[in-house]
Amino acid sequence: MVDAVTGSGKTEIVFASILSCLNQGGKVAFVIPRRDVVRELFPRLKQAFPNSSCIEVFGGHNDELIGDITVLTTHQLYRYEAYFDLIVFDEVDAFPYTGNRLLKQMVKRSRKGSIIYLSATFSSFVLDSFRKQGGIVEHLYTRHHGIAMPIFRFIRMWEWLSYGWILDLLTRWIKQGKPVLIFVPTLAHGQRLFQWLFLFCKKGKWVHASTKTRDQDIDAFKQGRLSYLVSTSILERGITLVHLQVIIAFGDHPLMEEKTLIQMAGRVGRKKEDPYGEVVVFSQILTKAMDASQKRLQFANQHVSTMFS
Repeated sequence: MVDAVTGSGKTEIVFASILSCLNQGGKVAFVIPRRDVVRELFPRLKQAFPNSSCIEVFGGHNDELIGDITVLTTHQLYRYEAYFDLIVFDEVDAFPYTGNRLLKQMVKRSRKGSIIYLSATFSSFVLDSFRKQGGIVEHLYTRHHGIAMPIFRFIRMWEWLSYGWILDLLTRWIKQGKPVLIFVPTLAHGQRLFQWLFLFCKKGKWVHASTKTRDQDIDAFKQGRLSYLVSTSILERGITLVHLQVIIAFGDHPLMEEKTLIQMAGRVGRKKEDPYGEVVVFSQILTKAMDASQKRLQFANQHVSTMFS
């Protein structure tokens, strides 16, 4: 298990292991629970290993199934039995894999050799259990550019007041040419907030798991044709964009768990060109999850090496 902070370069960390497996004629799986992250990582792996056949497999995109490196969602593992000499499982604690016995069996069934688990939000219980089973755990608290993790800025206010503050913050960042991700806990929250923001800021979209144009909207955001996205937790992992700023609305909602908040904050400052940014949380109260996520980020930042300063 590699317990590494968001933006540390977990994908690149395992490149040497992937290359070693390929050099021995092995087959590699890079497994991710969500297809949005598959689409994000596939081009990076294909570019990193130009002499190997690299394919992506997810729902609705499974015409090609045989390659040296297969980047796929967890559900697609049912197609493979005792096939992969190395499985790299990224974001192993993400929905829908976590707590799903069937998907865990699929991983075991497809595995022929070694497995590496990656995440920024392993619980202490999971890490300790893995050690007791004979597994090796490695920690990485530093991002690839050496700059500390972004710390939350909490703004406490009533929900109906937060709409105006969010609009003001969004408008200011857009004027500065900075793309903005606005996270919401539920579809109802997202729909209401986006309808309000769209009255004043037209260059935005509202995306969630059922959005038919989600891929196109995300691509437009990455290319700068959209200034902001309002999103559920589907974009809490994987997306990387320079100058990105994050707003977490209704942060005291029960769905805003510790690991969810950490992953949302982890979208900021991932690029070496601009390793800084803001993560602003609007809520009526300070929850245990908000407090725990802040302390976890502060703990990681204590380990940032002075060699980068």
